[in-house]
Amino acid sequence: MKKIFILKLLGLAIMMMVSSSVIRAQDSSGGDDYNSKARFGIRGGVNIARQTFEDGNLDDNSKSKFGADVAVLFNLPVGNGFFMLQPELHWLQKGSVISDINGDDVTNTFNYLELPVLLHVNFGVQ
Repeated sequence: MKKIFILKLLGLAIMMMVSSSVIRAQDSSGGDDYNSKARFGIRGGVNIARQTFEDGNLDDNSKSKFGADVAVLFNLPVGNGFFMLQPELHWLQKGSVISDINGDDVTNTFNYLELPVLLHVNFGVQ
């Protein structure tokens, strides 16, 4: 059951990546340079995380855990758009699944809130 779900999720992720590479929501046919405008966006996805534990005699291999990955981002052009700063408010889940002595699965989920600031360098023309 879990393997079928993982395969369906992987297939969905691949289809989304392929389809999003040809979709363009912004119209760049106007007279203004596309990269010289500030833009706002959201991003969502899935995170696959796994933890390892080494404490004395405890050396348990945990299973991977799927978690949510959501970000709100803002592209801010610097200069005429050659450089762009992209601050993001990024919420993601990480964790693991461990089988206990009775064979039951124990799930650990950790929620993270990150604020990365990315620097984009735009080459070429649109």
